[in-house]
Amino acid sequence: MAADAAARKTSKNPLDIGLLAAAIGQRQGFESANADHYLDRLLAVQLVNGGFGLPYSFDSWGDGRVTPVGAAHTISMYQAGLALLPAYEAGVPGVEVALDRMVTKLASMPLVTVRPGKCMSYSDHPYD
Repeated sequence: MAADAAARKTSKNPLDIGLLAAAIGQRQGFESANADHYLDRLLAVQLVNGGFGLPYSFDSWGDGRVTPVGAAHTISMYQAGLALLPAYEAGVPGVEVALDRMVTKLASMPLVTVRPGKCMSYSDHPYD
């Protein structure tokens, strides 16, 4: 358990950080020091392209083609949005620009044809 707690305190994964920021913000208020801490950490891992992604390379399909660090992942942006949108609505300073950048990136994600239509790709990397 101590190792898990230490990992949460140092994680650079927006999946972890976004969920913690959202949960703490909803329980303690987004103006709380804890929520502010996790929102700052979340903003620190936003990618240059405005998205959020994994802090490690990942073979998402198990076929040997690796999506590198720096690729924006749809699920990571969803998790980050769980914290950023309510924080913005609560008037937390500094999240509006990050939220706008993320929404712009999310809107530019490649579309994949599936039955019966299209959906957003897993990431913005060609392998996905």
